[in-house]
Amino acid sequence: MEPKISAYYKVAETIKNRILSGVYMKGDKVPASNVLADEFNTSEITIRKAMDLLKNDGLIDRKAGIGTIVREIADKRISMGITSESYWDWFGGTDLPLSKSKIDLLSIDTVKCFGRVSSLRRKEENCMLYRVKRLCSYENEPMSLYINYISTETITKSELEKLSQERFLTVLLRQPGLNVTRLEQTVETTSADLDMAQYLKINFGDALFFIRNTYFDADDDTVAITFMYHRGDRYRYKGNIERPFPGFNNDRKAV
Repeated sequence: MEPKISAYYKVAETIKNRILSGVYMKGDKVPASNVLADEFNTSEITIRKAMDLLKNDGLIDRKAGIGTIVREIADKRISMGITSESYWDWFGGTDLPLSKSKIDLLSIDTVKCFGRVSSLRRKEENCMLYRVKRLCSYENEPMSLYINYISTETITKSELEKLSQERFLTVLLRQPGLNVTRLEQTVETTSADLDMAQYLKINFGDALFFIRNTYFDADDDTVAITFMYHRGDRYRYKGNIERPFPGFNNDRKAV
């Protein structure tokens, strides 16, 4: 049973995620209240309440005669470290049987470089990125949404079209002159907005694991970024810690 959540809160959370994911960027005008009311099948009063929440969160400004403008967002979150011997060890640790899973290539489009992937910007002022969306299903049930970002100067669209059959890193490593040397990973929890709920066939507000993979070259420049949204009711993390531990005196008692 879907939890009872106020319509204006659903709208606010969805607009917030669109801002954070670059659908609405710094300086962009958010669609007018009547346009959003039609999109979300609700009243303009509900939209105004949602805009009040976003303004209180510092995500938007309202300017008379201009409209609602997206503000620059400062990310103040604390990072967690996750280690592994290699990407392939980490990826191979999943219990998801490849024989029963399926990757659907949903879309490939171009977007301007935005806040959460700004490290992909090079010397060019108007950095353009490919954004690739893929849906992972297991036994015909949507499990994860993958969103890959990479410069249009780094790879061709025809190469990205192979992602329905190949892993992103496999395609990345095949690119001439591109030397991927390490991957940095952060993991956090989030909840599904209306967009994500539609992709993953879940309810608004359901728990998600959000994983960000950042790929670096030998010069420690960012070459690609992947956002992965995993259903919280379908995934869990596990790991093995074996003795002896580095720097651990084996004569001591473990707590």
